[in-house]
Parts: sequence; C-alpha cells; structure tokens
Amino acid sequence: MIHSYNLERNEKYYAKLPYIKEIAFKFYPTFEEGVNALNNKNIQGLSYLPRDSKEKIRGRSDLVYHSPAMPQYTALFFNQKKRSELKDSDYRQALTLATDRQAIIDNVLHGQAKLINAPIPEGYVGYHAEVEKYGYNIEEANALLDESKWKFLDENDTYRAIMVEKENEEGETYEERQDFTLTIATVDTRDNISVAEAIRDQWERIGIKVEIAAYSSAELQRDIIKNHNFEILLFGEILGVDPDPYPFWHSSQIGTGLNLAQFANRDADTLLEAARTTTDVEVRQEKYEKFQDILVDKLPAIFLYSPTYTYPVTKKVMGIDIERITIPADRFSGIVNWYIKTKRAWE
Repeated sequence: MIHSYNLERNEKYYAKLPYIKEIAFKFYPTFEEGVNALNNKNIQGLSYLPRDSKEKIRGRSDLVYHSPAMPQYTALFFNQKKRSELKDSDYRQALTLATDRQAIIDNVLHGQAKLINAPIPEGYVGYHAEVEKYGYNIEEANALLDESKWKFLDENDTYRAIMVEKENEEGETYEERQDFTLTIATVDTRDNISVAEAIRDQWERIGIKVEIAAYSSAELQRDIIKNHNFEILLFGEILGVDPDPYPFWHSSQIGTGLNLAQFANRDADTLLEAARTTTDVEVRQEKYEKFQDILVDKLPAIFLYSPTYTYPVTKKVMGIDIERITIPADRFSGIVNWYIKTKRAWE
C-alpha cells in the first residue's frame, strides 16, 4: 500500500517554474483518518471534505475552505407518463413552489452547493441569469392544489385525499379514503436520502404524502431509469467541460434513458441542434438561453442545486485561485502560482 508520494519541481519545465519546490501527497484509508491528520497539523490540506466532516475539524482557524463550482446539477425529474397528476402543469408548479431549495442547500448540504433555476450552472456557456425563477411560496402552492380534486377532507388532516368507491366480496360498494401520495426514486446514498427526506417534509406542508424508494446505483440505472419506472426521480447529471444539454433534453434521447423527464418539444430540439453545430459562442449563448426559457416554462423538472467541490488548505499556502473545475484534479491547474514563503520587495 502506498502511504505517501513526493513530487519535485521540474527544473527543466518549459514555462514558468512553480514557486513550490516539492509537494508530498499522503494517503489515508478513510476520511476520518485524513481529518485526524489535519486536526493534528500533520498535513496542510485535504483533497476533499465530505459535507458532514467539516464539524469534525477542530482548532484549525488557519484553514481556507475552497469551493469551486462543478458542471453538474441535481434535479427532480417528473415522469408525466407514469402519474396522471404530473401531466398537469398546475401540479408541477405547486410542487416547485413548495420546494425550499435554499433550505436544502443550507441545512442538508451544509452550504456546499449553489441554487440553480435551469440546467446550465453559472460560469459556463449558456448560463441564463434572467431565466424565470420559482421562489418558495407555500401559500401559492396550496392555492393551486385547492383547485384540484385533492382536498383536505377534515380540518385536522395532514394529507390531501379523495374518497374512492370500492366493492367488497359480497358486491357491496363502499368508500375508502385515498391520500395524495407521490414516490421519489433516488440512489441510496446519504446525501440523496437526506435531500429526499427534506423534500418529503416540505411537500407534507401542502398536504402531499411522499414515499422514498432508494436503490443501488446499478439497480436505479437498470430497473428504474432505463424503463422510466418512476413517478419522480431525484438524480444528478454531469455536463462535462462543454455544458451541452442535448444528451439530456433533446427528444431523440428519450429512448436512451438520458432524457430522464422524457421531455419533447420541437422548438427546444431546434435550438439544441443549432447550438451544437456552431462555434460562435454568442450564438450558442443565445440558443441555450431560449432553450432554457422553454424548459423552465414547461416545468419537466425542478432544478435544485449545483454541487461545489469543497477542500480545505492552510492559509500558509497562498496563490490558490480557482472558481470552477470539471474533475477534482483540476484544482491543481494553477499550481505554478502557489507559494508559501514571502519576502518584502523593496522599491
């Protein structure tokens, strides 16, 4: 097992030489051991800090927490073909208004994400700052649902419901209460379950009962996503260096499983096709903005957040300036500008 790896500056490097002459990488079998090493000042930084580990770092006021953005997002995708209510835009809008995304970021993700309103995150070609935004509004969400068939049958009810006529073995008919219940499918990870539980609690405030179905990554891909066997899917999508939404939102991608919401819109298709066939950045920006206007208007999904990649480094290491990365290794892209020692320069 490799415990450490030392890298020395290449004195024959063709461009600007890094200020730091040597970097030592130390490897730990668990994040807990890595955090302990940081607490004991045996290391000057961590490659990554899990969301629930920051509170375990003690006595290190000398740390800087870097959180570059990543080209990915997490959303709730509606399967309008699986549940009739989800075909109605009023239901989808009510669910969107009842979702407090900032609370999820602050309380569940410990601030390690950025709120988004469309699929292209800030800092990438196509980001649309002026796209329509749905804020958290319980009153408006309830008002929309009050116009539906689902009602609070009693003033003390927690969930909206309808009475369904059924027949017993003797052929006698009777009425049975049926609560308004939706199921969220997701990957069985701590973050996803915690986010799903937060959404469940938020939607309960408008009278909707939520059941959470968690699957392994393999099960979700094979049995749920491939067959579109879900009502609502909590899932993350990675865009890559070029944030081309085509694979996830063009109607031709419905059969592949990548178009999770099975979104089909001729105008959106045309814009996505035009955007990926031009090298003109301004044209791409315009096409992507118009595409996102259509997408947000149709509400095939609730765009929740774009995660950030958080890692701590001691303040002694200066010159780290990075706003976004595509893969974790990108955090070293400006390493030639890092420095530790400083000296006064006399004029």
